[in-house]
Amino acid sequence: MIKFQGADGRDRLWGYSNSTPVMKRLEESYRFALTAREQIATHRAHLGSTGKYTPQGIATEIHRYARENMLPGLGRARLAVQQAKRQLAERRQRIKPAAPDKQDVVGFFRRESIRDQLRSLSRDMRDNYLSRHAADLDPEVAAAVLESVDDLPWTSPEKRFVSEATRAKLLRSVVAPEHRAELAELDEVEQALELTNRVVENGRDKIRTELGLSPVEFDKLATPIEQAEAKKSPPPWLKRFGDKISVVFPRKSDLTGADEFGSRPATPQEIEAGIFASSLAEYQARAAA
Repeated sequence: MIKFQGADGRDRLWGYSNSTPVMKRLEESYRFALTAREQIATHRAHLGSTGKYTPQGIATEIHRYARENMLPGLGRARLAVQQAKRQLAERRQRIKPAAPDKQDVVGFFRRESIRDQLRSLSRDMRDNYLSRHAADLDPEVAAAVLESVDDLPWTSPEKRFVSEATRAKLLRSVVAPEHRAELAELDEVEQALELTNRVVENGRDKIRTELGLSPVEFDKLATPIEQAEAKKSPPPWLKRFGDKISVVFPRKSDLTGADEFGSRPATPQEIEAGIFASSLAEYQARAAA
């Protein structure tokens, strides 16, 4: 694992904390992808220095090395990025402002009037306006957006009233103080995630160049390997039971031998890595996505 330390001994290559499992996985993915091309180039130079290989033989060995050593690592790195994106979105969705007073009918209709005005804008215009003015927006406008009755649990991200990024900015003006530390943590995860994603995709492209493959040819080679890595460690299926979170897993009934589902309390690491789903079909669909 490469490091670049400043005069104070601090690592300058990764400027984020690694105090949580998701950040540790992102850091590992970032560092691996950062050296991907260097590893391929070093191995190519070693093969050439032996004098045992023809140019075609070196190309064959490099392809084998990439399949066995580099593509599985990049597959795990991409999986870490995908899982971090999902976890980030789910954690942001769980942070909600205080529920509005249901007895305040006048307030509800005032907020609905605000939403009606915003509905007259396209989604892009709505996001741009609210995001640009999020810091000094009237709290009631922010509350009206966050309370949006247009969003249902199954609404896809692109069809929600505002984007996740806009929602995150608005949340700061109305969220309870006890959530602000978590929002700051999620901001750091998002920054680390964006950096890692760029480096992983760049590393993937550099390996493709080293192999002399077109994007289509490379995807045909890499995709099955990445899918195999994903199947090795499927995210745990999480379910809420009251105020507790459990891991749900299939098992055989002790009495009948039939398929059924068991559960046990989830660890903090499983909560961070898992997928919340109310049914097996929902879990399988979200895991596949």
